[in-house]
Amino acid sequence: MVIYCILNKVNLKRYIGSAINFNRRRNYHISKLRNGKHDNPYLQNSWNKYGESNFEFLILEKLDKEENLISKEQWWIDNTPCQYNICKIAGNCAGRKHTEE
Repeated sequence: MVIYCILNKVNLKRYIGSAINFNRRRNYHISKLRNGKHDNPYLQNSWNKYGESNFEFLILEKLDKEENLISKEQWWIDNTPCQYNICKIAGNCAGRKHTEE
């Protein structure tokens, strides 16, 4: 379980998220972005503009307990510039549809 960041290496803008399985979540993001179908239009537009090679997936923190995942994600959102996050509340994106993953 991790808190991760998708970093645009050109403008240093970030997306912060959490995942139980980082590899699966990273692959989900990459697949959606490559196909132009990502749920986050800000991230998608930036990916289209700057290209895949200018993005990096980073693990910010590893966690032992799943129950700490959302609170830790919120801490990172509150304390790190994350310009690509549409929702500024971890685990809650009113009006947005997400898969269970």
